[in-house]
Amino acid sequence: MIIYKDMASTDSHDPKASTAGESARRNGPPRPPLAYRVGVVGHRPDRLAFADIPLLALAIGEVLTAVAEAAKAFYDEHASRFGDGPPDLRAVSPLAEGADRIFAERALDLDYSLCCPMPFFRKEYENDFAEDRALEPGSLERFRSILCRARKRRRLTTFQLDGDRADERIAYGAGGRVVINQSDLLVVVWDGERLDRGGGTEEKLDEALRLGKPVVWIDARAPHGWQLIKQSSPIPRAPRGRRARPRDGSTLADLKALVRDSLTIPLPERGPNLDRAITFDQFLKERRPRLNAGIPWRIFRDALGDFRLARVRVRIPHFEQSVECGWPRDHSTPLGRAIGRLRRYYDWPEGLASWYSDAYRSVSILSYVLAAAAVTLALLPIAMGWVNEAHVHLEIVCVALELAALVAILALVIVCGNRHWLGRWIDYRLAAELLRHVRLVGPVGGGRSIPPTQAHLASYRHPGATWAAWYARAVERSLGLPNARVDQAYLRSVASDLLHMIRGQLNYHEATASRAHRIEDRLHGAGILCFAAALVCCVVHLLPHSWPSFEQFHFAPELMGMLCAWFPALGAACAGINNVGEYRRVAKRSEAMARALKQLLERTEALSHIIDGQSSAPDEIPVSARLADLASEASQVMVNEVLDWRVVFLDRPPEVPA
Repeated sequence: MIIYKDMASTDSHDPKASTAGESARRNGPPRPPLAYRVGVVGHRPDRLAFADIPLLALAIGEVLTAVAEAAKAFYDEHASRFGDGPPDLRAVSPLAEGADRIFAERALDLDYSLCCPMPFFRKEYENDFAEDRALEPGSLERFRSILCRARKRRRLTTFQLDGDRADERIAYGAGGRVVINQSDLLVVVWDGERLDRGGGTEEKLDEALRLGKPVVWIDARAPHGWQLIKQSSPIPRAPRGRRARPRDGSTLADLKALVRDSLTIPLPERGPNLDRAITFDQFLKERRPRLNAGIPWRIFRDALGDFRLARVRVRIPHFEQSVECGWPRDHSTPLGRAIGRLRRYYDWPEGLASWYSDAYRSVSILSYVLAAAAVTLALLPIAMGWVNEAHVHLEIVCVALELAALVAILALVIVCGNRHWLGRWIDYRLAAELLRHVRLVGPVGGGRSIPPTQAHLASYRHPGATWAAWYARAVERSLGLPNARVDQAYLRSVASDLLHMIRGQLNYHEATASRAHRIEDRLHGAGILCFAAALVCCVVHLLPHSWPSFEQFHFAPELMGMLCAWFPALGAACAGINNVGEYRRVAKRSEAMARALKQLLERTEALSHIIDGQSSAPDEIPVSARLADLASEASQVMVNEVLDWRVVFLDRPPEVPA
């Protein structure tokens, strides 16, 4: 189980744990701990006047108990797919007066850990509970006692936002969004009355439903009935002037089924575009490849794209070493520790995606090169005059080599297809990019989203219903929020990391666009040259037979016949490599990405100036909320690009050149 500490505690670096972690990474992909987060949104004491507090606490306890039982039962059935330890159940509550505290106390009774996002720094937030502002007696002492109780059990995370009292509604709204983003299930204690107050319980309920969060609505009035709200069972609407009430029918069994469904690992669908998908269990069985299978692709890419000799390694380094440049090790800051915990989950899908990408591209290139070589070997005995008894051994050698080339093509395509190299590349790349999304939005409490797939792309399966998306969600759940005070130093470090990520992606896409353009242009140019050469050879070969005046130019007819066939075969190989590699589309997509990333870079740099005090903010929106919006936008742009790329290459399975 992952332990969450309060700010008063210090994160320690255990060498034994580090060694065990390094060993696990060398042996195979890490399994995330099973975690489940239940958040709360509810009324303060002024709207709990008709509540029976003990009965309300009992209703909340029943919901939390059902969640715990469902998570534990699921873990018992699937323990081999998760990290060691029992399920990490986490209650997300800002500990405001009223429903928030009732929920937190019941959660601690049931051995949940506590995550407390505060809309202000703790000292400022405690002013809400001073005697002149509190809505319940002993409010401040109760707030501190709940935190102390969770801290003593070393199961507390505090995330103190940078809200401004100048606009409390915005600050509380930002805190509420963090609660929603950090919840897999949201408990809403609401009396069913819509007062249309900004930042209130009903507004947060609507936002949660808009984001597709499952909600348990508990009536804030006795006898505190409750309803499970999801797309198939929407919230009841009451006539004007009357309050809504939960519908009867939701049971604890329904709630347990929902928890189980959200934890269940999706299995790949089967269909014309989905038969190359793999399962999560196959991912867990992966081992680090020892040898580099992408040498042909790297040589081709560097020679044609950059006009330089490729410097490739025969042996594959450890995956964690490959990502250290973009994921530096720093245990001295909350952000550095959060990135460090995420890195161990990111480096495996990233490393495997790179290996399978290189292997698949190498097969595609070698298949067309060997096909052109087979044509050459078939025609070479005729061109060289070896089709006679004196040179029969040379003819046999050429035929044998041609056969070897054809068998090699078949073997490469069959191995690539049967071992699902394309499917592994696509799934591992999607997993890596979704984990990169967690790195960008997690430190600021941002949300995770995948856009809905358009109707005409439904046959490619929704990316959110893949094991890769499930894996990213499982990692996100297990890591949760960092233990942090979102002050200027923290915001500066998050903004700096966001700038680092955007610049890295910008440089990558600019280089990719330039290289892809060069490869596409040179392959296209080579194909045209082959066509022109074949045309010239055909003319030279035909002229002596068509016009007697050109008989003196009758030179090496067998060689001319071979070249008439060889140049088209070579041109077809160039066109095939160009077509399979999708270099034109890759270049255009990377150019568009570079333009979008440049705009994001400018906006992030402007926000960095605000954080550093070099310029002033145009309104009262907290800087953390601005940063969360920018991080979400940047990560969504990156994820969208991968989703588009995914659809393109799902239609490019390994095939025999024909």
